[in-house]
Amino acid sequence: MAMAMAMAAAVAVPDSARAMTAAYESLCMAGDQSPQAVLALADRSGWRRSGADAPKNFDPAFDRLIRAGDATLMLDVRDSVSLGERRTICGISTASPQPALIADVQAMLGVAPTYHVAASATFFAVRENGTWKDGSKLTRAEFTVAKAAGTFYSVVVGGTDHDTTLFSLRVRPDRPVP
Repeated sequence: MAMAMAMAAAVAVPDSARAMTAAYESLCMAGDQSPQAVLALADRSGWRRSGADAPKNFDPAFDRLIRAGDATLMLDVRDSVSLGERRTICGISTASPQPALIADVQAMLGVAPTYHVAASATFFAVRENGTWKDGSKLTRAEFTVAKAAGTFYSVVVGGTDHDTTLFSLRVRPDRPVP
């Protein structure tokens, strides 16, 4: 039933919201998710390192731009290490409201948001073998295993009257994860 509702909601999603989720899936969920690999993939896929449409906080060391229909999308990817953990953030944003994006992300993940207020939602999800499962249902032990394996994601949609962001936070041990 939940999947049918998600699929029905996805039917009404505007092209710009679909462009955001498609960009997120193709860049942020590609094989190698290191910032260098994601930026290289974006470069090969036609994303730009500059442009008149770049926001003032644009940094070509971490960001790329592409025009998608009537919207300019910005990719932002970076990571940091502290306390023995690597935190990778990868996201797509646009300078316009995307009220249907939450429904599109829910359809993409196949899980309901864990938190949902107005135009913002947080999904807890586990990615295994190319598919998503609901991370909010994990026990503490299952969460610990998923985090150590680098398969647990917090996927966030943040929206205002002026802009929208879709990003994920992946926290894992600071060592190679298979």
